[in-house]
Amino acid sequence: RGALGETAAFLSGGRDMDLLGTPLPMSTNWLLVKLKGRGARPAGVKYLQIHDAVFACLTGLYHSHPSGQISLVDQRTGVYSAEVLDFAGVDRAALPLLADGPPQPLKAEWAKASGLPPATRVYPGLADMSAAFGGLDLAEGEGFSLANTSEIMGFFADAPPTPPPARLVSAPVDRK
Repeated sequence: RGALGETAAFLSGGRDMDLLGTPLPMSTNWLLVKLKGRGARPAGVKYLQIHDAVFACLTGLYHSHPSGQISLVDQRTGVYSAEVLDFAGVDRAALPLLADGPPQPLKAEWAKASGLPPATRVYPGLADMSAAFGGLDLAEGEGFSLANTSEIMGFFADAPPTPPPARLVSAPVDRK
């Protein structure tokens, strides 16, 4: 329970923008809050979100997309924030590799079990929200409303607004 308050204080005063490149509205759903509240960490453990675990099962690789790790990654650089990981007490080796493409081949046993073609490719870190963004194929200025894990409303822009509106989470979406 204390992790939410600690995280709010850690990211206050614009530190979320400094460390992550996006305002991070306080929520108990952020991976950072969960990792901060976890306590002792056994050696050799991998911390995966659901989309990362699915990707690992389907490909055998521990990869994620920077937008799938929004509370841990500087969204301007696509790199885990060392200061955020230090705050959470998480070793970088315990997190998936950040990969912004190319898609990886589906393991043969999953292709056979699912009936998917053997040439099927899997993209890392496409959680429900990220996958929905990819499927929307929005043009500059178009809006959207997604009802997934949480209600999300927003707009697509080729460049982030300067300054960003309060409570707007910004993440890059690859158009490949």
